[in-house]
Amino acid sequence: MTDTSRSLQQQHIRGSALLVLGRVLSLMLSMATTVVLVRVLTKADYGAFAYALTLAAGARVLLSLGQGRLLSRFMATYEERRDYPRMFGALLLTMGTIAVTSLVCIVAVYLFPNALVGSAVHGAQPGIRARLAGRHPALRRALRARPARARADP
Repeated sequence: MTDTSRSLQQQHIRGSALLVLGRVLSLMLSMATTVVLVRVLTKADYGAFAYALTLAAGARVLLSLGQGRLLSRFMATYEERRDYPRMFGALLLTMGTIAVTSLVCIVAVYLFPNALVGSAVHGAQPGIRARLAGRHPALRRALRARPARARADP
């Protein structure tokens, strides 16, 4: 085995180990956040949060129109061929698609708020900030520094 191939193997192993470490840390942080939210929020508040999280995950795929996997494939191919105009064109096309579909989604939520999200969060209580601040002194200080905006109920 030559030095260059050994060096290349070490780079791949180091990169793979960093990816696995990042994934494990991400899962641990996600689990810890979920545990804290379940303990702090009421059933209705957590239900509204879970609903919003599910909508966000679905919207991520919907808004990109499935271009995430295509982008990684074409970017690697175009970079290998040193075809930089096509590489940046694919990147700009994906960014433009996400921007346009996001704008359409935001306008739809703005125009039809009750039809899209009104009934899902109707039972949620508005006192989430108060419960969070009451249990955690650091959050209490942070929330006291930035008062909540007044909300008009429909």
